[in-house]
Amino acid sequence: MILFLIFSGTTSGKRIVRVDGKEVLRHDWLFKLVGKETFKIGKHLCTINIDAVSGFAYEYSLEVDGKPLEKFSEN
Repeated sequence: MILFLIFSGTTSGKRIVRVDGKEVLRHDWLFKLVGKETFKIGKHLCTINIDAVSGFAYEYSLEVDGKPLEKFSEN
């Protein structure tokens, strides 16, 4: 099993993605809170899509090699 952790600070603009405890992506300051973050795990291309749902609620979805894997929402 692979564990993904996404830390996304709406006030700090910081975004960190960790996979099984290893940091694979870090942005210490982002002005844009929505969009895509792409990174590789081995030979697989992964993309986290971040969309605003309403107000300060966001929806995150994960694609691996262009195929949707999982979606969740955060308020």
